[in-house]
Amino acid sequence: MQFILGHLNQEDRFNLVTFSSGVETYADGLRPASEAAKAVDWAGKISPLGSTDINRALLEAASMADKERPTYVIFLTDGLPTIGETDSQKIIDNLAAAAPKNLHLFAFGVGYDVDTFLLDSLAAGHQGASVYVKPGDALDEVISGFYASISTPC
Repeated sequence: MQFILGHLNQEDRFNLVTFSSGVETYADGLRPASEAAKAVDWAGKISPLGSTDINRALLEAASMADKERPTYVIFLTDGLPTIGETDSQKIIDNLAAAAPKNLHLFAFGVGYDVDTFLLDSLAAGHQGASVYVKPGDALDEVISGFYASISTPC
């Protein structure tokens, strides 16, 4: 996250959505790249809690999508949906109904306790890709390599 926020283009906009027992956002709506340092500070105060509300997090992200420009959702999770909507197909359907056509979702499953069907389906349904990172793999290298490939779209 720090790498991506540190490498935003001047015209880029962003937001952060955390999800555990509840869903929190860095700000209301998309923010200018000039706020990236503040967002890094905000994210430094995040602490993991017990549950994983994937459905609400994805719906929150979709609600912020810019209808006029491509929107990239980078979705990182190390768990299964355990609170709120937990049925994978319903989560897929909910996002399909809520997301604009220009939303691209890139899912990163970290560790072994992730729903690969859910992540693969979300990515395939929203012009993205899914990547899995095993324990011990360098997550920062995976994410920075991915971001380098999408940071300057054609």
